[in-house]
Amino acid sequence: MLGAADGVIAYSEEVAADLKRRGISSDKVFVSCNTLDVATIARQVDGVSLAKMEEARNELGIGGGQLVLYLGRLVKEKHPFLLLDAAHLAQMKGHPFHVAFIGDGPLASELTEMKSRLGLRTVKLLGHLPMEDVAVYLKLADVVCVPGITGLALVHAFAAGRPYLTCDVGGHGPEIGYLRDGENGQMVPKASAEDLARALTLLLSDDTRRRRMGGRARTFALEECSMEQQVNGFINAIRSVSGDMRLRT
Repeated sequence: MLGAADGVIAYSEEVAADLKRRGISSDKVFVSCNTLDVATIARQVDGVSLAKMEEARNELGIGGGQLVLYLGRLVKEKHPFLLLDAAHLAQMKGHPFHVAFIGDGPLASELTEMKSRLGLRTVKLLGHLPMEDVAVYLKLADVVCVPGITGLALVHAFAAGRPYLTCDVGGHGPEIGYLRDGENGQMVPKASAEDLARALTLLLSDDTRRRRMGGRARTFALEECSMEQQVNGFINAIRSVSGDMRLRT
């Protein structure tokens, strides 16, 4: 099907490069970064009041602690249990952090049971929330972390100016191509609770590095992942293919 297509839209530069390696002609490949309305997300996060943040902080029982935010479906491919194990290990080693899960899915009840079994009072499962409520937790978060397969949660994090941390599990969505390891986020080479706990602990302990990564994340989102750029990528592909089809007829 790829070989027969007049044009192929790739959702990242990395996907485009892979298509070309597979023998698809360069003039048939068009890049249109998969994204969200990053400008609106950024405005919503910036517009969260101190009162709203304090209300959410009290709800989560954070006090002066730090927050790791999970955004996405509660499914095995995203490895939410790995984040719980990492939080437990960090707590046992005297480096506790809070975790908030936003999203629903088939693993919700198992995660709730595991949280209780491990005695993780610093973990909250908030379920599915509307975007205006998600913005509050994005602003409150220090890091966004989905240990497993990454998708548009990365774009959410970047638009909010938060570094994104995940693990090298294979099978990530094309959005993983936006992550610049050590610059706007971090890829943990091994998907283990020990390695994830260590990476999160180190990142949370370095305010300067974390804020620098968050600033670069937002800049990347606003400059490289705008809705206008995504739409223009589709328009360029359609116009090019339409022109070629007219020439052939």
